[in-house]
Amino acid sequence: MSFLPLIALVALFLVGSYKFKGILGGFSHKSDGDSFSQQGVTVDYKAQTITIKSKKYPLSAIRGVRTESGPQRTRSRAFIKVDDMNKPVHEIVFYGDRLAEQFIERLAIAIEKAGGPHLTPY
Repeated sequence: MSFLPLIALVALFLVGSYKFKGILGGFSHKSDGDSFSQQGVTVDYKAQTITIKSKKYPLSAIRGVRTESGPQRTRSRAFIKVDDMNKPVHEIVFYGDRLAEQFIERLAIAIEKAGGPHLTPY
């Protein structure tokens, strides 16, 4: 009896679950008294920092934010512009219409709440 088909099926399920979670990750955000977090971006209110995919910046390093939707409006992207010569713009991808816009609206509120700048799209 060969277990290869069963192993392949389990592996396919695990990979599919991981990708599905990544797609749905854009819908959920976490906000409590200490921080805001969504799609790999975290604003720490007390430390007055923003972490974008494990890269940490002071809130004063944020230069702007903007969004962009794909042609079929099935994918949207948020861009966070920071004072960093190595990576001045960070792209956050969302699979769904208006998800990037909703993210930027929440992010702007969180940044202001943490004492950062008032942001308007660039």
